[in-house]
Amino acid sequence: MGALKTMLEVGRMPDLRAATAFSDYFAGRLGITMQSTAQLGRFNREIGGRFQTVCGRFPIPGPSARLPAGGNVAMMFARDAQKQRAAWEFIKFATGPEGATMMVNHTGYMPATTIPAQREEMLGRFYRENPNHMVTFRQQDVITGWYAFPGQNALRITDVIQDHLQSVVARRAEPEATLVKMAADVQALLPRRS
Repeated sequence: MGALKTMLEVGRMPDLRAATAFSDYFAGRLGITMQSTAQLGRFNREIGGRFQTVCGRFPIPGPSARLPAGGNVAMMFARDAQKQRAAWEFIKFATGPEGATMMVNHTGYMPATTIPAQREEMLGRFYRENPNHMVTFRQQDVITGWYAFPGQNALRITDVIQDHLQSVVARRAEPEATLVKMAADVQALLPRRS
């Protein structure tokens, strides 16, 4: 909460919803935004060279801190053997070098494989010409697994945390008191140990 308070008071961070923040950034009215690299392709298209965007490592609060990587998953629900084979072929393509190359070229998201970055005909030249897209590789040393809260309320807990953080950003609540209340609300939603 201390970092959030500093962003609000020292950095004068405004209370903006995502859609407003995106349009303000694209128009050059917002100087800093923290987003997934999955948004980088969109940023490049929307800005269209009107100003320079520079990407950097996600700030972390200490030498042993980690950054959870978001993730994607491919699931197969088909029961029919022929459909399973077709789904498996698509999954291999989508997560392999060719699919990763297509995804990076359209979104900017980090590929699940490093092979395309090593091949000139895939993403080698792309990464040289688009250094902002390399930020994903420059922070691999701090990447860790994504944490999910246990139990049936995992998504609800995430919403509770977001709502409490939003109350601080909107200046409806003080950070320290909000942290105490948020911890209690999260604890109440966690499964009870037997």
